[in-house]
Amino acid sequence: MSRVLTRQPGSTAFTHAALCGQLHDLGLRAGDIALVRVDFGKLGRLTPPGDRTLIRSLLDVLGERGTLLALTHSPTQWVFRRSRRYIFDPRTAPCVTGRFACAIVA
Repeated sequence: MSRVLTRQPGSTAFTHAALCGQLHDLGLRAGDIALVRVDFGKLGRLTPPGDRTLIRSLLDVLGERGTLLALTHSPTQWVFRRSRRYIFDPRTAPCVTGRFACAIVA
């Protein structure tokens, strides 16, 4: 099921507390598994440090037993098909799926 966050009237940016509250209102709970895709252009401003504010909010709501997933894609995944000895390293493999996925991998 797809749900969205809504900006509060008069608010200029999402804060960590506001994000946690809205994520909880959307039904996200501690221990859940959340597959998240984000269009930052539609989300609006986040309080600094931006991407990390959203990630921290998601992780705080999910708690220690929850799982945060993001769809990622890297052109280096095809190297594995040519050489089974290839070891994927997220620190060096580029992520081309978008800002949120790149922030999760970083």
